[in-house]
Amino acid sequence: NVIWPATRHRLADLGYKLGGPLGEPGGYGAVFAVMDGTNRPLVVKVPKNPEDRESRKRHRRECQVLSAGAIPTDLVPYFVHAEGFEAPDEAPAPSRERGDVQPFLVMSRTSRRAIFPR
Repeated sequence: NVIWPATRHRLADLGYKLGGPLGEPGGYGAVFAVMDGTNRPLVVKVPKNPEDRESRKRHRRECQVLSAGAIPTDLVPYFVHAEGFEAPDEAPAPSRERGDVQPFLVMSRTSRRAIFPR
């Protein structure tokens, strides 16, 4: 249950079909398979604990690094949802209990590697 209910609803509202987890959660986040409305395989990454300021800062840093193309990877940013993302030190933390949407990053793959098995 790493992805909060409000986040699941927001992804669905944006036309993403949530799949299963891709491996075990990492140091600060978890990655899940998603498909968009054109059945394009994508991934979504969410911080495991978005209520923690450090987790939000790490998520923000990762989004910035991936957007800059500074590291070689087959994951490229596609869509970022992050209310309060611009200033994690000042913005109120999202809360599962309030029904907030946690920060998330949708990434496309430039390789043809399949995310959803047939």
